[in-house]
Amino acid sequence: MTRLPEWLWDITGLEVLDPFRCEGLTGLPARLGDLTGLAKLSVARFSSLTWLPERLGDLMGLTELNLLGCKGLMRLPDWLGDLAGLTEINLKECQGLEGLPERLGDLTSYRRSILKCVQD
Repeated sequence: MTRLPEWLWDITGLEVLDPFRCEGLTGLPARLGDLTGLAKLSVARFSSLTWLPERLGDLMGLTELNLLGCKGLMRLPDWLGDLAGLTEINLKECQGLEGLPERLGDLTSYRRSILKCVQD
């Protein structure tokens, strides 16, 4: 699979999206921001993912973001600090990550990070 199916955008009440191991997916569409009911997003093992679309910042109900194994991801966007409901981010095996945005500290309901960013 190289892209998410078009019918996905019609599921307005979708709460969890986990296209597990879709290594052929080269990026996330901006339309993910249309899934306003999304609470959990997992893009684990998308090794070719290098950035997160700006419109993901529209997902104010997002509580969990799983980026496990996104080795090509170099930066996290500052707008992550705007997601007030975000409680968990998994960054394990994100070796390309150069740092964390300061605004993550603005998250008041934040509980847990999984931050094993480099190989042992």
